[in-house]
Amino acid sequence: MVEHRNGFRLPLRFTAQLWCGGRQYGSYTTRDISHGGLFIEDCQAHLSSGDFVSIKLTTGKLKTGPATQQADMFIMRALVVHVCDSGAGLMWADSNESFYRVLDNLADLAA
Repeated sequence: MVEHRNGFRLPLRFTAQLWCGGRQYGSYTTRDISHGGLFIEDCQAHLSSGDFVSIKLTTGKLKTGPATQQADMFIMRALVVHVCDSGAGLMWADSNESFYRVLDNLADLAA
């Protein structure tokens, strides 16, 4: 498979609720996340490439040394780019500057 993503990916595990057309598919766990998208584990039975979904993403508290990043919740839309046996890769369809700032802060804490 050819890699199409640019930029960094953080191997962070967050809870992600998937919704499509007002129907909740369930809560899953992210494998990695970036400004471009994310990979969600074990959700492949509900998704097909080309689907648009809504994701309710809750970032957990992350403590590294004396710093702690508080949990935040975001609802964003994403396009399913690929589906495989272990989950699905999604690309953000929305731009959310507050989410990007939290992601950057989490990257700094995890470094």
